[in-house]
Amino acid sequence: MFANEARLSPQRPYLAGDLHRPRYHFTAPQNWLNDPNGLIHWRGEYHLFYQHHPHSTDWGPMHWGHAVSPDLVHWRDLPIALFPDSPADRDGCWSGCAVEEGGLPVLMYTGVCAGEQRPCVAVGSQDLLEWSKHPANPVISDPPEGVRGSDFRDHSLWKEPDGWWYQVIGSARPGQGGFLPLYRSLDLVHWQPLGELLSAADLPVGSLPTGQMWECPSFFALDDRHVLLISAFDESVPGKLAYTLWMSGRYRDQRFVPQRVEKLDGGNAYFYAPQVMVDTQGRRLMFGWVGEGRSAAARAQAGWAGVISLPRSLFVDAQGTLCQRFVPELQALRGPEHRLSLAMDDAGEHALPMFGRAVELRLRVEPQGANQSGLLLACTPDGAEQTRLVLDWERGQILLERGRSSLDAEVERGDLSAPMPALRGGVLDIHCFWDHSVLELLAGDCAALTVRLYPTRADAEGLALFSDGPVHWDVQLWPMQAIWD
Repeated sequence: MFANEARLSPQRPYLAGDLHRPRYHFTAPQNWLNDPNGLIHWRGEYHLFYQHHPHSTDWGPMHWGHAVSPDLVHWRDLPIALFPDSPADRDGCWSGCAVEEGGLPVLMYTGVCAGEQRPCVAVGSQDLLEWSKHPANPVISDPPEGVRGSDFRDHSLWKEPDGWWYQVIGSARPGQGGFLPLYRSLDLVHWQPLGELLSAADLPVGSLPTGQMWECPSFFALDDRHVLLISAFDESVPGKLAYTLWMSGRYRDQRFVPQRVEKLDGGNAYFYAPQVMVDTQGRRLMFGWVGEGRSAAARAQAGWAGVISLPRSLFVDAQGTLCQRFVPELQALRGPEHRLSLAMDDAGEHALPMFGRAVELRLRVEPQGANQSGLLLACTPDGAEQTRLVLDWERGQILLERGRSSLDAEVERGDLSAPMPALRGGVLDIHCFWDHSVLELLAGDCAALTVRLYPTRADAEGLALFSDGPVHWDVQLWPMQAIWD
């Protein structure tokens, strides 16, 4: 393993000058990255594993990349944890999770062989650097009846007070949609089928479409409810359906009854395959995969692809809404603060100080008669490139307009949106992080938008407020430090 890692020497210093490469988000040292995997708070450190193709900027035979952090902010690369090098996973070590059992770290992942997907187990050393694949792999030999072997992947595990481990696996039945078969085990190796935790047929009437496949489930207790995340996927839908849904409800008798079903992030495939962990503070922390919006040729030229989101803490409010907040540890990256309180009485724009493309913004916005207000970012002085974050007070929508975000016609430039949360005391709170080609935004704790932006010009660094009528702004702005030396 270490010989292979030496051959795949990190290329971070050589990629640091790329204007689209984030500075304070986690990226792989080089080449392809997708789903966060195996999140675990182990012996005082946060471990992040991730889907990784170390030899290409395209998706391919999956390895498990590995990084560690003392604080959820500053990361250090570790040797690749899993290689597709055994009979059960020779075509890829796909997504999974990490748990502790008997004082040892254990990975449950999907091994892929000749197109067939099966659950596999690897046991780690105390420093999480050495991993031994279990000789019984795959630990579940066949998918449930009616499920193709190519639709049986991704794992969520939890242990209940009765001493049993339980897991659900992302699955699909052709023509019927996604569902989650449920299993239990005392040793993480021998698993008993228990039926279904949930299927598409069980969802409340009027729920958003969930596609033909449910990927990357994450099921957990939170506050006084249970929460399920699934990434809905369907390539048969024009333009491809790919987004993550959250559900909150009740779990009893080994069945989950959802009472709320909503989209997790209006960025759709730009915030996909999230995984949730619990740390020693008892927080439920979520990371997601921020995918690319550019061509294979552009990725190859850049030498890297894929970003891991900033960590978000989760909680459920009294209405059963899943709420998200960026973790406070990110404040360690802040540079000098700039504050502004501004009343705009008429239509117009107001430029904000420019600190480059790595900034944090907190906005408190009070509409006082405007129909639309918002933020311009990644702007060139002549406006040829700009992205518009529009707060549509009249329609109750947050819009991200990317039509002029890049002069490169090959990158994705479609608009995205999220429902505007209810104002609190007549004010909307917005928290956003702009990090070169990545923008993450949370509004009122319960609306999220994540997106990629690819401006072509080096002077696309401007920020400005705008409105078509009266509005009051309170702004906090910080330049952000890089997390890599």
